[in-house]
Amino acid sequence: QTPENIKLITAFPCSTWSLVFGRNKEYLNAWNASMDSTEFTALIPAGITTINACWQIDFYSNMNMLRMLGGNDIAFGFTSLNPAPMGPYNFMLDIFTRFGPLPPWGSLGGAFADPSQSINEVLHFMHVIDHYGPPDWTVYGHAIPDKDALVFTAAFTKSGTTTYFAFNPTLDEKMVQFSDIATRTPIVSFSVKPKRWAMSPTP
Repeated sequence: QTPENIKLITAFPCSTWSLVFGRNKEYLNAWNASMDSTEFTALIPAGITTINACWQIDFYSNMNMLRMLGGNDIAFGFTSLNPAPMGPYNFMLDIFTRFGPLPPWGSLGGAFADPSQSINEVLHFMHVIDHYGPPDWTVYGHAIPDKDALVFTAAFTKSGTTTYFAFNPTLDEKMVQFSDIATRTPIVSFSVKPKRWAMSPTP
């Protein structure tokens, strides 16, 4: 196994497990930083020239999703770090649109992503992090007053602003509260209508 392949085995496919991986941000950033060296980038194959380069685009997609999860602003896939390469999101946009004016949706797109993902999922994942920042694992959200009520929550922080999201999959309106994990101090709460998303940014 090459160092590049070992990294791929760890990262592939980018899935729910990757969020668990990303909760330890110190470890994730150290894992990402281990690839930001002249020695490692020299191992990366030359740039993609066809849409069916075996697993290469899938590889880039998953590695760059994990780099965005850690807040890394250097894309994986460059064979040189000089000059400074573009970020993960723009790098994948460039790849997905390199062979036409729009990403190749449908069967042609199968060469671009892991079979468990679509191009839309990859770009949606990256766009959310690019716009709102990486996940903020210092807060936790749940329904109130019944903490066991089913809601999905997430928080992202970028440039000092944390944005809180909640999705209510039930048929009843739910109140959601986010709290600081360390101190258990409530930060913000808001109502979420049935079958709807809601958000609340806090500077």
